[in-house]
Amino acid sequence: KPIFEPADKSPGSRVQGWQSIRGRLIATIPRPHGGRENPGLYITSNCVHWIQTVRVLPRDLDGNPEDVPDRVEDHLADATKYLLRRDTKPAIRSGRVTF
Repeated sequence: KPIFEPADKSPGSRVQGWQSIRGRLIATIPRPHGGRENPGLYITSNCVHWIQTVRVLPRDLDGNPEDVPDRVEDHLADATKYLLRRDTKPAIRSGRVTF
């Protein structure tokens, strides 16, 4: 039986997701000394649909330039953002914790 985790759709999460993608892609570039210090996002040539859709997504110049317009196909980008952000969600979202 598959286990589904809810996606983080809190305010600001779309922009944070894009920042995660950009940060991971930038992290793939080796430092001058040859090492990489942060986790990267490596897209291989057999990720054809990702390459065809995500790499050509425009910025939303009429709204938030840190996001993409609502009218574009961004399902794979959203899935990538949810995956990258899944480990950064707070363990406790709300409520009182007692010991």
